Amino acid sequence: MKLSKFFSIMVLTALITVLLGSVFVINASRVRAQEPADDGAETVDGGEVPDVGSFGDIVMRIGEQFELLTARTEERKVELEEKFEARRRAQLTRLEALPDDHPRKQELIDRLEERHQKIIDSIEARAVKLGTRREEILQKLEERKSLFEQKKEEVMMKRAERQQLLEQKKQDVGNKVEEKRTQMQNRVENKAYDVGIKQEQALQEKAKLQDAREVFKDRVEKIEPAKVIDAARVEGAVDYQPSNLLESIGYFLEGW
Repeated sequence: MKLSKFFSIMVLTALITVLLGSVFVINASRVRAQEPADDGAETVDGGEVPDVGSFGDIVMRIGEQFELLTARTEERKVELEEKFEARRRAQLTRLEALPDDHPRKQELIDRLEERHQKIIDSIEARAVKLGTRREEILQKLEERKSLFEQKKEEVMMKRAERQQLLEQKKQDVGNKVEEKRTQMQNRVENKAYDVGIKQEQALQEKAKLQDAREVFKDRVEKIEPAKVIDAARVEGAVDYQPSNLLESIGYFLEGW
């Protein structure tokens, strides 16, 4: 019972996959291929292909295999594989849009390059069987390989340029941070210098005040003994009593 249920699920999954592949084949047949006058290589817009490694990518490749199986001649198979090769170039264009820090970007580029090389090898092998068209197919194939390599170099170059710009931006930010840090340090040092000057001035003022206090104290100490002597003299004068008749008469007259 369990095996039967599992088998039914597998069959259903296979039917759905084939159905999706068939739908993709029908849609792919509507894709308009452009034929540039300079190299004759078919091109596909990046918006017409799925991302590498996505579910749509799996369906597309299943559909391609289905197309190859239903093709009757080697010439038709070569034409199909040339179209598949153009799709791989379009997928490479889509990979360019991935962020440079995407963890799988380089892995997906390498995987796509491997798939592209398999298509190139298959076209070369089929071209040998086509006799009169062999040279024409191989010449176009060289152009296709060159286009893929150019696109890959363009993707890598743009990534390197973005990385360089990012490094330059990081350096600029670092320079600005260092400049701000230097300015802050200068402000702190200038403030500390100003505080030191003020402290030194305060110490000088304190020393001057202390010297003034010492001078004042010396002056007071010199003045106070004289006052004590004068007071003693006055007190002695108040308590003085005449010792004979003449001094008594004089003292009396003075008081009168």
